[in-house]
Amino acid sequence: MAEEPEKTSNQPVNLQRIREATMGDEEFMVELIDIYLDDSPAQIRALRDAIESREGEVAASAAHRLKGSSGNLGADSLAALCRRVEESGRENRVEEMPGLLKDIELEFSRVKECLAAVRRDSDCKGFRQ
Repeated sequence: MAEEPEKTSNQPVNLQRIREATMGDEEFMVELIDIYLDDSPAQIRALRDAIESREGEVAASAAHRLKGSSGNLGADSLAALCRRVEESGRENRVEEMPGLLKDIELEFSRVKECLAAVRRDSDCKGFRQ
């Protein structure tokens, strides 16, 4: 039986993690957010392409990259979804991936909105499931 994903908050981003990672440096935080928001769509496209091509190992690798960058910025739910795709790809369970991809795209949309709010000096508290 597959292991349950770890429990995560309803918030799309753990803002404390970003603040700790940047040691409170607002300019550095904005830079990290910008890099993440610029790079992640290409990572999701690579993941989508691999899933559509039914290439489990390639999808696992793409999911691993997105998982790492998302986790580093505190997007815990997104990182957990990516971990599930990574595991499915390594075990060549490609039939599970399209549904997970939809969840990843939806969660990334929430993360993107939250990070955009953070850039505008907000705290994205209005984001709930």
